Amino acid sequence: MTTTAKVQDFVKEQMGEAQKRFQVIEGEAKKALGKIRRFNAKELKFLENPSATVKAATNEMKKRFDALQTRVMAFSGVATQSQIRELNKELHRLSKKVDALLDKKAKLEVRA
Repeated sequence: MTTTAKVQDFVKEQMGEAQKRFQVIEGEAKKALGKIRRFNAKELKFLENPSATVKAATNEMKKRFDALQTRVMAFSGVATQSQIRELNKELHRLSKKVDALLDKKAKLEVRA
């Protein structure tokens, strides 16, 4: 076999292997395109601006967590911070009334 024939055989062999690899890659690309086509336009919008979607999801999770925390607090009977503030205001108001009544009583006792 001459050198030219050997080179031709080598090139044919390499071309055959390249065609096989190309067919495999082409098949994988077709599968990937088929999967992408199954997504609807709304799902593909996520790929355009993922940070906005992540922020929206984070905000939604915060809302759900706050609602869950409120329900747990109500169920457990533990007062929330806002409820404690309201109770402190009410206690302060009542203590002023009691002090005023005690002052009145002390003044009446002094007069008598």
